[in-house]
Amino acid sequence: MMIVDQKNIRILFEALAVAEPRLKVVASEMSDSPEADPDAETFLKLDGKRWGRDIELYVSMLEFIGPLGVAASLLEEVIIPLKESSPAAYIKGIEMLREFDVKEDPDEWCETLDSLEHVQLDDYFHPVDEKRLADFGKDKDK
Repeated sequence: MMIVDQKNIRILFEALAVAEPRLKVVASEMSDSPEADPDAETFLKLDGKRWGRDIELYVSMLEFIGPLGVAASLLEEVIIPLKESSPAAYIKGIEMLREFDVKEDPDEWCETLDSLEHVQLDDYFHPVDEKRLADFGKDKDK
């Protein structure tokens, strides 16, 4: 089991970058350019654009939402969005999240991760398409 902490979140980010060469672990850079940003800490970039939050921010969230909340945030913000564009990184991320000690029932956490195999991104993110927007409020006019 891996403790959800700064060291292991960095290990996760580095493993994702190995699995997907378009991902890079960077520090003190602007979100959308390699220029220096002294306010930024350590985060991932995909194709030169910020991917997720600073590692240090995830660590600071531990106090408020606990290890399970941080692992779920990493899953939602970093790993799941890689499913279609970077399947190898997605698989590596899921594999590593299985090893995180979320301080809950590990079998239940693994079941949650397993359930993602049957979810399409469209189901997960519930995109609002033009048809839904066009249909929005139609019943109110009647």
